[in-house]
Amino acid sequence: MKSMGRMKRVCLLTLACLLIAASLIPSVEAWTLVGSQAVFDCRVFEIHSGSMQPAFSVGDEIIVKPCKPEQVQKGDIITYDDFFFDTYITHRVTKILTELDGEQGLWFVTKGDSNPYEDFPPVRANQLVGKLALRLPGAGVVLAWIDGRPFIIAQLAILLLLSWPLATMLLFWLALRKRKRIGQAIPESL
Repeated sequence: MKSMGRMKRVCLLTLACLLIAASLIPSVEAWTLVGSQAVFDCRVFEIHSGSMQPAFSVGDEIIVKPCKPEQVQKGDIITYDDFFFDTYITHRVTKILTELDGEQGLWFVTKGDSNPYEDFPPVRANQLVGKLALRLPGAGVVLAWIDGRPFIIAQLAILLLLSWPLATMLLFWLALRKRKRIGQAIPESL
């Protein structure tokens, strides 16, 4: 009788985990569809060109932390919004200008590490997205794979959530069977 009560509790726990997993499916799909563009006040970008080799390779992901333009120093790797080409570029700062063509302000002259020439025109302070915080080698390939398979990712999440209670239930059932066999093998006179 006592073992039946345990079995009921395990079944209820499994049912609860199923309900929790089912409620998580939409959020897992939303995460994989939207991607991880904003993480803890940082932005995530995938590297699409070899202009920064050997610092980055195509398919790497980088995490860029927002910063004030005054915090950028020569040699920093920054990401900026290239309004003309409607894209983001991540290059190294080679010079910092406080005047350009008689106009006062703040500009960054940038260059890709493997490019022969500096970028033109210089980057205005209002184009700055932030400075490099972290490089994740090859992560872009993994994230691109995940992005195209939200249903598979949701299934994996459910499998992980259910593996513990199902394993517990299986082990409990095996122990119960073993106990019954041992009880049948031992004579009652002992």
